[in-house]
Amino acid sequence: MYHVLTDKELLTAYNNGDATAFKEIYDRYWGLLFNHARRMLKDQDLASDAVQDVFMMLLSKSRQVDQVKSVPGFLYGCMRNRIINDMAHEKVKDNYVRFLQHYSLNDFTNIEEEIFETREDIERELHERIEAEISLLPPKMRAAFELAKKEHLSYKEIAIKTGTSEGTVKKHIYTALRILRNKLNILLPGSFFL
Repeated sequence: MYHVLTDKELLTAYNNGDATAFKEIYDRYWGLLFNHARRMLKDQDLASDAVQDVFMMLLSKSRQVDQVKSVPGFLYGCMRNRIINDMAHEKVKDNYVRFLQHYSLNDFTNIEEEIFETREDIERELHERIEAEISLLPPKMRAAFELAKKEHLSYKEIAIKTGTSEGTVKKHIYTALRILRNKLNILLPGSFFL
């Protein structure tokens, strides 16, 4: 019975006390999210934790079902943010190890401040690079990409909002992802994106 319901209908059923409805959403998207997270994080345990956190975020938003325009878009957006956060966290840990290797115990007075500044710098630089690359996309492609990735709209919703076909929207987003992946892999070698 649940497999014929839309994601929003399942969220509504869950909010009305039907826990099995949320399990259906979980079953629909867990494998896809896990495979994506494992591919990006290169660690099954980290991927599993990330997926659990993303579903907890969806649970926290389930009462505001109208705000979740697209469940897969919401889940993938949360996953993307979680992965970027994990990546920044790993860079901070690497910097901390380097600090420990270069400073003696007597030199630790300003290290904590330096570590926090480094993390903020990494996050700011990463965000600036991503935004700069997005701004270089052709206008229609950029608009479709931002509606999908920042506002979590479905292809259909984007098509209606922009007055283009769903096929064109899919092509714009696919091409934008490919362009951004290539550019950011050049800018940030050894890291990952999208």
